[in-house]
Amino acid sequence: MRFFFFGTLMDADIRGIVLGRPLPDRQCLAAGIGGYRRVFAAGKDFPLLVTESGGRVCGVLVGGLSRVEAARLRHFEGDDYQLARRPVDLPDGSRCTAHLFLALARLHPTDEDWDFAAWRRRHKRRFQARARAIMAGYGRERLSA
Repeated sequence: MRFFFFGTLMDADIRGIVLGRPLPDRQCLAAGIGGYRRVFAAGKDFPLLVTESGGRVCGVLVGGLSRVEAARLRHFEGDDYQLARRPVDLPDGSRCTAHLFLALARLHPTDEDWDFAAWRRRHKRRFQARARAIMAGYGRERLSA
C-alpha cells in the first residue's frame, strides 16, 4: 500500500516508531498534493489539511507498506482522522493515488500554517514519547481483541 504523509509521519524517527521498523530510503519519495493547505489542529502540535483552491502541500510518499503496517497507522491516527485516497504528484511530474489521513470535524483547524522544520525543533522530542505510548497501546489492544 502507498501512503502520503504530510505531518509528523514525514519524520523518519516517528515513522519507525509507528510502523515498528525503520524504512529504507528507497521506500520514501518526496511528493505533493494539490488543493490543500497544512495548518495546526487547534490546541495540538500536529497538522491537518484544509481544502484550499490552488493550495499545495509537500510531503512524503511511502510505498510497499503491509496491511499490518496500515493497521498500525490507523491506530496511531486514532478516531480523529479518516483514511482517504487522493492523487499525489511525484517529482518527475507523474501522479499516483495514495492513502492519506484526513481530519474529521471534531478536530478544528487554526489559521496558522504548520511547518515541519519548526515542529522538529520545538515538538519532536515530546511527540516521540507520545508516539511510543500510543503504539504501546496498539500491542495491548490487539491482544485483548
